[in-house]
Amino acid sequence: LSPMQILVKAVGQIEFLNLMAVIGVTAEYT
Repeated sequence: LSPMQILVKAVGQIEFLNLMAVIGVTAEYT
């Protein structure tokens, strides 16, 4: 893995976690 690929993977995971958090909050307040 190149450093760029590691960075892309890390950002992708963070984005995924943010998405999950948003969905969770949205579900609670709906």
